[in-house]
This record gives sequence, structure tokens and C-alpha cells, in this order.
Amino acid sequence: PENGVFDAVWSPDGHRVASAGNDEIIRVWDAATGKEVWRFTGHARPTNSVQWSPDGRQLLSKGQEAAAYITTPETDAPPVRL
Repeated sequence: PENGVFDAVWSPDGHRVASAGNDEIIRVWDAATGKEVWRFTGHARPTNSVQWSPDGRQLLSKGQEAAAYITTPETDAPPVRL
């Protein structure tokens, strides 16, 4: 699908859900309201996977372009490309 979701994971505190999909965007959703609260658009190809850090402060995402990023949702911290 054009905008299909390939992966979705709950944050450790259960308050947010991160999703990775065919549209190359990593999104964070408020689990209570279903509203998008943050997005990362740095991937150049569809994103395959996303995972929260144990403390829920950062996300690791992997795209089909063979790049992975560490991002810090809801902050202005620059992403780290791996």
C-alpha cells in the first residue's frame, strides 16, 4: 500500500505509539487521543522498523535506504545517522 505501516511499537510508558511506514516518515502518536504528536522525515526510502529506547526518550529507525537514525521525539535535538 502507498501509505502502509510496516512497524508500530508502544513507548515504554504506554502513552505513545511510534510507527514506521511506506511513506518514509516516522510518526509518534498520542495513545489516548490517536493524534500525531511528532514526525521525522529524514529517511529517503520507506521505513522498515522503529524501536523506543528503554527510557522512552529516543527512537531508533531503519529505512530501506540502509540508513538508521536515532531521534529524540518532541525536542529540537538533531537526528544521528548511523
